[in-house]
Amino acid sequence: MIILISIRDAVLWIIFAAFFGLTSMWIKFGTSYFQIVSNFTFDYIILHGFIAYFCNGISLSIALNFFFNRKKNSIISRAEIFLYIVFPLFISLFVYFIGTLLETVNNATLDIDKLRHFQIVIICMTVFYALISKTRDYYNNKKIVI
Repeated sequence: MIILISIRDAVLWIIFAAFFGLTSMWIKFGTSYFQIVSNFTFDYIILHGFIAYFCNGISLSIALNFFFNRKKNSIISRAEIFLYIVFPLFISLFVYFIGTLLETVNNATLDIDKLRHFQIVIICMTVFYALISKTRDYYNNKKIVI
């Protein structure tokens, strides 16, 4: 039962983080509603890296949260090294690749479909990472017994 509560808490954390973390995108979406000609499309979101940079912020904040909350002088397990160092590093490298690509390559020459698929991979990796790590955190911090 505690594992289900931990998963529920992790999902709620992801939903609230997405809602508040993507504020700049929501504002752009809201202002485009009032424009006669709006350039706010899914391709606009992809070409400006809104979601990719958000995913990077989420993964790094989870990793930093782990390191700030762990006990001093405690040994980090191999699973924790993978979960809190290696996996966020992969996400960051993918996001930095996207950012460099968007800054250095002319948007007219980019294959939007490949870029979209690559960012969907980043989103899936981040959601998976957030779900696993936050479920683990919530599960380890539960003090109640049901």
